[in-house]
Amino acid sequence: MDICSWNWGAIGSMVSTLIPSAVALYIFSKWKHQKKHEVLSNEAANVLIAIQDYREKIIKLHSLIMNIEDNSPHKKEVKSLKKATHKLRDSSFLFSELITEKDNLVLKKIAETGTKFYYEARDLGKITKQELITNSEAECLVDRFDTEIAAPKKFVNAYYLYKHKS
Repeated sequence: MDICSWNWGAIGSMVSTLIPSAVALYIFSKWKHQKKHEVLSNEAANVLIAIQDYREKIIKLHSLIMNIEDNSPHKKEVKSLKKATHKLRDSSFLFSELITEKDNLVLKKIAETGTKFYYEARDLGKITKQELITNSEAECLVDRFDTEIAAPKKFVNAYYLYKHKS
């Protein structure tokens, strides 16, 4: 009566092949998920560095205008700010390629803010110290930049610190 005889040797070899395969697949999926977050964190760091560099260029331009007595134009600093604007825009666009479409709006806001404040700072570079003192709009350019960039910066910082749920 060998109607229900099983070949336990064959079954054991199949199971011993499937279990390590399943474990390897599980480990790979966890590694892939972690690697995705690592890449996003690295790109978020680039955006945060670009924001900080941009902010420092605005501060430097404002400081030079306030500290120099002559009315010489600050073309070098404005050109440096323009490069920082391009870097900020490029890094935010690159980061936007890696995240969801819904989150792209935040990065678009970073690029728009950078461009907007570049034009304001460019005009700031053309005025004299006396005009800067009397123009309250120009005086708080850095403060206004910090206020406008705060929410997008917080969003990018969440990716940088692995706190963003995706």
